Amino acid sequence: MKNITVLCPQAEFSEELQHRLARLGEITYTDSKREYPLDELIKLAKKADILGFDPDCVGGVEKAQSRLQTLLESMPNVKGLALNTSGYDYINEEYLKKRNVVVSNAPYYYVEAIAQQTIAFLLGCAKRIFLADRRTQKRKYRLELGREPRSLSI
Repeated sequence: MKNITVLCPQAEFSEELQHRLARLGEITYTDSKREYPLDELIKLAKKADILGFDPDCVGGVEKAQSRLQTLLESMPNVKGLALNTSGYDYINEEYLKKRNVVVSNAPYYYVEAIAQQTIAFLLGCAKRIFLADRRTQKRKYRLELGREPRSLSI
């Protein structure tokens, strides 16, 4: 039976996914999606064969590279790293190859969300919503009509 540590709260998974994971081995989840101190993460994951990794638990992608490396060095049994991100430029691939650690990621995990956010930002900029919001917060409201998105040149 495998020891699997998931750096993500159990509540983030549907009951079906929790049952599927439980059939694979003993699962340890984090209690929240907060940034954990490195020593806490090491304590949680040191016996893991597989690490499910969420960069938010180590302080985001900006801190992930060094903190993940330290975490992996403290895990003598690790054989797999499952990332919940599409990009993985924050991992040391050479180090993982030397240790024969298999890496998987979610290549199109955020594609739809990124497209939706892009559209929202384009509309916000075209209609000057962000500018009007900032001025309103400063009690300096001024009508901002913006432009029609079709009239914008890219």
